[in-house]
Amino acid sequence: MSSIEQQLGELKARLDELTTDEMKLIKELEQALIKADNQLQNEIDQVFSSHLQRRECLASSLVNLARNLGRLPAPRPEAASLDYSASPPPQEGQQRETLANSNGETWKLSQNDGQYSIEDLKLV
Repeated sequence: MSSIEQQLGELKARLDELTTDEMKLIKELEQALIKADNQLQNEIDQVFSSHLQRRECLASSLVNLARNLGRLPAPRPEAASLDYSASPPPQEGQQRETLANSNGETWKLSQNDGQYSIEDLKLV
């Protein structure tokens, strides 16, 4: 019986050794997974950060565009009616007229040799 007890003791020692080795491998795997998770989280954070920067840049551009749109005169549609107001007499060879559209925008036009140019733009 001592040989069976001895074999059982050797088997138990071998199992303990295998268990220790496997626990070491499990801990190494855990550390490797934690490292991979941290790297992935860092990459996600970088992508998210660059996405937010692009979004802020686009939003800023849209805000600037919206602000600047109010500074331009509205395009004159072909069928829109314009209210003409009296203006000083034109100089020789020049015609002047002040235009106002339905949006309340007014501007003065000068005509030299059949071409119009905007002299003064005022939003009312």
